[in-house]
Amino acid sequence: PFTRRPHHSYGKLRIPAYDMIKHSITSHRGCYSACSFCAIGIHQGRQVVSRSSESILNEISRLTSEPEFQGTISDIGGPTANMYGTTCQKGYSGCARKSCVFPNICNNLNVDHGPLLSLMRSARQLKGVKHVFITSGIRFDLALAGGGDKYIKELVEHHVSGLLKIAPEHISKRVLEVMRKPDSGVYRDFVRAFLTHVRNTKHKYAIVEYFMSGHPGCTNADMIELASYLNQTGIKPEQVQDFYPAPLTVATSIFYTGMDPFTGEDIYTARTDREKSNQRAILLSHMPEFHRKAREALRAEGRSDLIGNAPNCLVPYGEQKEYCKPSRSTGQKTSLRNQRFISKSHTNGR
Repeated sequence: PFTRRPHHSYGKLRIPAYDMIKHSITSHRGCYSACSFCAIGIHQGRQVVSRSSESILNEISRLTSEPEFQGTISDIGGPTANMYGTTCQKGYSGCARKSCVFPNICNNLNVDHGPLLSLMRSARQLKGVKHVFITSGIRFDLALAGGGDKYIKELVEHHVSGLLKIAPEHISKRVLEVMRKPDSGVYRDFVRAFLTHVRNTKHKYAIVEYFMSGHPGCTNADMIELASYLNQTGIKPEQVQDFYPAPLTVATSIFYTGMDPFTGEDIYTARTDREKSNQRAILLSHMPEFHRKAREALRAEGRSDLIGNAPNCLVPYGEQKEYCKPSRSTGQKTSLRNQRFISKSHTNGR
């Protein structure tokens, strides 16, 4: 029988990955997003296959009888937590779309939150269960679809342990198109909806936003656009993912060929260590250890106006004192951190 334990060959060794997931439940597998850089759809399948609620609830019931269990389910999820129960209404056979959610959500995709909400409510009511959290990432475009306000409200009220994970990845429209990710406006809409419900609760929640540097299609100018947005909103990521080519993905094809495999369009790609380290430094320009490199990258891009002590500047002065003029368009710096009731916001590399 399935024991939920590490293989006995590990003996008494501590396994950090097991500690993280030992009280979590896998609800489904697969992903139909087809993001350019992600291989999940390759090795788990493009179709989302969801377990029955009975199977999941039975597993939780067995988990509550374990001596180490103290009442908290750390996660019910999969590659994307809120894909549970969603599927194509016409089937995938013969479908020419590469993604069910890009450039928009397909009309044939059933995005009803009902099955997931029903599952979460039933899990909360099981004897011995005190908390049911969602720590897998969620798709914010799906969260907003199909009457999503009800889903977001219940998520905030019952299923956020303190940090909610989302992956906007970037702000630049053209980079997001290469990534096959939703427009940044959708990301902002979700943040506003989430914060609206947070303000109606007694909890203080943080949103963990994942961002990426060096993705095909991303130039230094695009990284400056993202870094400026983060600076303006008060978001300070501590770790980010630097793109690396993963086998069988579209982004890897672009990385090696320099062109879109579907259109033949040439696409700039940061390949050298210098190009990639410059982009990473710009994105992490708020961290002292990246100041020197970020200044070099900004000068090379002709953006010395972003070096200095004005609110819109990305890095402070170095040995060369470029002149950073306060931005007339931004005015007083607006901190989304304050709006989000966050004392410290960070993103962790995947």
